[in-house]
This record gives sequence, C-alpha cells and structure tokens, in this order.
Amino acid sequence: MRPRSGAAYPEPRPARTNGNYRRYGKDDLQRLSFIRRARDLGVPLDRVRDLLTLWSDQDRHNADVRALALAHILELEARAGQLTAMIKTLRKLVRECDGNARSPCPIREFQSVHVPATKRKNTIAPSGSPS
Repeated sequence: MRPRSGAAYPEPRPARTNGNYRRYGKDDLQRLSFIRRARDLGVPLDRVRDLLTLWSDQDRHNADVRALALAHILELEARAGQLTAMIKTLRKLVRECDGNARSPCPIREFQSVHVPATKRKNTIAPSGSPS
C-alpha cells in the first residue's frame, strides 16, 4: 500500500534524481519501514501518526508508546473474539446443513439465524441493498 498524498501521517519529502526517482535518506527509510510494519500489524493510520509523533519527541516516555500499543492489543482481542464467534456460528450452520439434495439448510436462510453483531464498518452490502 503506497502512501497517498495528504496521508494521515507525516510523509517524507525525498529529493529527486534527474530521472525523477526518489532519493530517501536513512531517517526517511526508517520512518517508511516503521509505517509499513505498523500497518502490517493493523495499526490504524491515526495511531501510526501518534506513534511517529512520539518517535520524534526526544522527551517522550516509553509509557506513552506502550499505552498506544496496549490499546491496539485490546482492539485486536475484541476483533478476535468477534471473529471466533462468527466462526463458531458458521461451523454450527455447516453441521446443520445436509450436503445432499435440497433438504433444509440454515446457511441459505441467514435471515432466521442469529449472527453475532460486529462492527460493520468495512462490510459490503449485497448488490441492490442499501449500504
């Protein structure tokens, strides 16, 4: 994922070569590496920005960085719990759905099945449905 212009974190502004290639310095490469690693760990961009601000603050305390990381861990654990509940529900539906013929199958009738609530921020509505 390439940083967009106007990204939510401070982007390095590298010098350009005559061929218009970017020339990153050591600090820029460290910052970009940090951003990529944080994003790989699912850290939201606003929190990446906060971590970069702390990283550049010479007077920061590790407790500040630790607090941000712990908050992210709690969010990941909550999402993991939601995913576990969804997996459990789907496994139950699969067990109850006979794979033969056209017998009743609860997977085809999701409306009547209780599915644990999740944050539906990143879900895609079926075509023809309001999102």
